[in-house]
Amino acid sequence: RRAQGALHALRKGAVGTREWYYLGHTAKYIRSQILPYINRESLAKNENKKIKIIILNPNNPGLCGYYAKYRKHSRSAQMINGDWTENSVKLDLIASILCMVELHQANPMLEVNAGLRDHVSLFRADISSSMALVTQEDNQEPAIRYSSDSHFYRCYRRELEIAWDQCVKLNINSAVTNLDLKDANSIRGCLNEIGFDSSSYSDNQLLESGVHALEKRSPYVSR
Repeated sequence: RRAQGALHALRKGAVGTREWYYLGHTAKYIRSQILPYINRESLAKNENKKIKIIILNPNNPGLCGYYAKYRKHSRSAQMINGDWTENSVKLDLIASILCMVELHQANPMLEVNAGLRDHVSLFRADISSSMALVTQEDNQEPAIRYSSDSHFYRCYRRELEIAWDQCVKLNINSAVTNLDLKDANSIRGCLNEIGFDSSSYSDNQLLESGVHALEKRSPYVSR
């Protein structure tokens, strides 16, 4: 019930928003559900919108292994349709990066930015024009929603700015290769162009990330 309430708040916050900022871990739900909606609304209304996400660094194996262990032992692990390993976390993070490139190439009215951080936190934050929603990876824990006229809304916007100053930035608008999520060479080309080192990943791994990026179904389904 708490998870569904948080998902409802996220969907409501996306309606009419001029921006969406995410500070968290893999951005799996955001990339599959919220950002496609924002993209469709931008195209339908011919509106410019800003998207900025800060996720974990896939090229930090210790970090990805730690996060996999953390998620595997959370109470809500059974809600997510997937396994938690260092490799699966890496490929899921790359999928989120690819979705940012996909959005940038599909809609020039979207200002898309992405950054990578090197630590796992207890909380994650989603910020739209109307609200900030603070959640935990364990979706059985309560979420906290702050309206845009509140002090803590402004605090979480500042929190995201501080995190952005410290993270590794990816130059999403530098991807000149036409992204084809079913072609390893295209995926590798785009990743290299935006400043992400893909040399340690096989073609099969990149293709698996492409499959994850193509999946636009909510991850919060029962096994």
